[in-house]
Amino acid sequence: MSEHILILLNERSRTDFLDDLQQLIHSFSDHSLLLYFTPSSPEIEMGIPFPFRQFPGQYRGDIPVLNTGIPRDEFKITLLLNLSGQNILDDQLRNIPEIKSEFFSQLYMQYSPSIINGIIQQNNQCSFAVTLRDKNNDLYQLVEGTFKLLNYDYKKALELIFRGNIHLLADGLKRYFKNKIGNMIGNDSPTESINAAKLHLLKRRLNQNKFKHRIQQLFYYDKWNIGIIDAPIEEVALQKNKTWDVKWLEEAKETQFNADPFGFEIDGNHILLFENYINKKGEISSKINTEEIKPQLELPIHLSYPYTFFYKGSWYCLPEQSASNKLEIFQIHPTTYQLGRPVEILSNFKAVDPSLIFKDEKWYLFCTDASDKGADVRLHIFIADILTGPYRPHQKNPVKTDISSARCGGKIFTHEGIIYRPSQDSSETYGGEIVIQRIDLLTEENFSETEINRIQPAHLQGKYSKGCHTLSSLGKRTLVDGKREIFSFRNFFQKLRKKQNA
Repeated sequence: MSEHILILLNERSRTDFLDDLQQLIHSFSDHSLLLYFTPSSPEIEMGIPFPFRQFPGQYRGDIPVLNTGIPRDEFKITLLLNLSGQNILDDQLRNIPEIKSEFFSQLYMQYSPSIINGIIQQNNQCSFAVTLRDKNNDLYQLVEGTFKLLNYDYKKALELIFRGNIHLLADGLKRYFKNKIGNMIGNDSPTESINAAKLHLLKRRLNQNKFKHRIQQLFYYDKWNIGIIDAPIEEVALQKNKTWDVKWLEEAKETQFNADPFGFEIDGNHILLFENYINKKGEISSKINTEEIKPQLELPIHLSYPYTFFYKGSWYCLPEQSASNKLEIFQIHPTTYQLGRPVEILSNFKAVDPSLIFKDEKWYLFCTDASDKGADVRLHIFIADILTGPYRPHQKNPVKTDISSARCGGKIFTHEGIIYRPSQDSSETYGGEIVIQRIDLLTEENFSETEINRIQPAHLQGKYSKGCHTLSSLGKRTLVDGKREIFSFRNFFQKLRKKQNA
């Protein structure tokens, strides 16, 4: 008799995610799925505000639906996946481990109290957990995720967080099946109710934020540039609340920009590698000392984030090329500083902002995943015994789901025996701040890190006050980038022409 996961879902809940969830579960488990719809609760029906009472269509996937009540003897049920928001009443099911998703348990049709309250409170992010209640009735947190909250469009915010929580739920199930269960926690978080006054405030917040967002889209565009700080990376990264004097390079022309700076020193020469955004895609360019900018690497796809590191007498470059669905490493020539022939180290993975570190005779590759809009949210680690691989996934991948600190943001460095990882906070705006993470535990089986500092645009002198997302070393100096917004009527007319030609 095969083992089954029984999914409990309210009869009026959305079902359009079940096939995607089934595919994710089958990637790491051979359990069969069963689906049972619990009757709608009159109390829940009465508590749902009218604008969110759109009834979804019936489930039409291939998961067997049990219409005659909860099964008893004909199936071997070893796990309950309770997405109904209701407590288990069947005595025979109470002794079976139960996994809940905080997001899906609260979600009823298009109604999510956490998202509604988040928009009202002008939050930029929203967090949800996946929990396990075991046979002893003890509660554990399997995973937690923090997602971007679009505060100008409720439906878009719901869909973005909805997609993210499908993956988060699958990650929690994967942790359960791999016996990677976290710490015991207290009780489930209570769900807040929404009344007419809150709905009125929600509508007002959405209108205000939508107007600001539309003006931003129509009349402004982002301009990134690279700066140099005359201090080592550990001082810039670890010293709190200090404003740094930055020497900003000359800006690129018009809508072009330069960002993602990395560098190295050879024989007294300072070589910068960075993303040169031109012709609507990124290329890797270089600047040696005070010389002019020169192209280094151009492909038909977007390139960025040319991560540099030193190993056994040579410098290497690991640029992002997520659109190619692979990752390649380049050895840098010691005299011409040109990138040599690439060696593929990772395939079938859309690695974003890849960052490498050598620890305990192993290579650890950090990156986020561009698929399913996870580039800013889901942090993965891959491990290899030699630089060129093969690289194997960390046992807890994704090791982190967090819009405010998952994506890498520069050179991983070691200071006084401690490893630090710069990361990006894109909860308010893309590349809004640099978050310095202290890596507390890094093995093939486990990973943990702690936020210890933030570098905000206000800490970098100059006109780039809207964002910063890369911190790296150049000898005893530090490279940063910064973002400013430029008002442009030309931007408005370009968007208008694009819409008319669509």
